[in-house]
Amino acid sequence: MQAHILNGDGLLHQLQNRIEGVKIVCRECMIEGNTKGKTLDEIFENRALYIQKIYEVSQANYNAKTKEELLRIQNIPKEHEINLWFEDDLFCQTNFWFVAHLLKELRIQNPIFLVK
Repeated sequence: MQAHILNGDGLLHQLQNRIEGVKIVCRECMIEGNTKGKTLDEIFENRALYIQKIYEVSQANYNAKTKEELLRIQNIPKEHEINLWFEDDLFCQTNFWFVAHLLKELRIQNPIFLVK
């Protein structure tokens, strides 16, 4: 089986019926705003505060749609390959780096592949 971490909902809609397996959407935009924090909780808290201030999206909405979606990574079964769907532009690469950091912080040991 496979798990796919997709950079955005647009890609999810493109691939929805074309790929099988777990699909997790990275809805972040790590190229702007406060991305600092010594822990994942601090990073997500700072992101939620920034998104609320700039985009008027509640922290609860950010946590439900962005943070919790990304934390689904920790529930990927160990036998699943993880495919990271990120392109070469700065937006995608920055989100890719964050997802790679998240995989490391969560101590994910699955085989991981980059799909372009």
